[in-house]
Amino acid sequence: MYCKNCGSSMNDNAKFCPKCGTPVTPEGSAGTTFSDYGNATAAQPAPEIEVSEKSWLAALLLEIFLGGLGIHRFYVGKIGTGILWLLTAGIVGIGWIVDLVMIATGKFKDKQGRYLKSDSWKRANETMDQIHRTSSADELIKLKQLLDEGVITQEQFEKKRDEYLNQC
Repeated sequence: MYCKNCGSSMNDNAKFCPKCGTPVTPEGSAGTTFSDYGNATAAQPAPEIEVSEKSWLAALLLEIFLGGLGIHRFYVGKIGTGILWLLTAGIVGIGWIVDLVMIATGKFKDKQGRYLKSDSWKRANETMDQIHRTSSADELIKLKQLLDEGVITQEQFEKKRDEYLNQC
């Protein structure tokens, strides 16, 4: 299952998206629900998620190139484990791999437990979501024109409209 807001993969039994905090709708995915004729309404308010001022990309690059020395941990304020990584070569490479996966998937947090700042993925997902909404809205407009012109019946219109809205 994927979040409609940020595109992150989620467990099937998740109540909120682990990356952006968007609540899961009754249909089974996080994001926006759509009522009649495509008017968007929020399923419920999303909880505030604190985001670190530390950059996800900077932490990732530090991890890739200097991960065995724990420099990425010093960067996010985890001084104690940074020293441990420095003295043990990233806990003999295993901690280096774990941290690499955690940072790359966006699950690595700073000392205060906040997710690292990564706006690029969010902007990309918002853009794709906007394109999808626009194309769905265009399809609904075309469908309404067909109804107005008498090409399709009211029942056919409602069936197709519901199909488009369920795709969102």
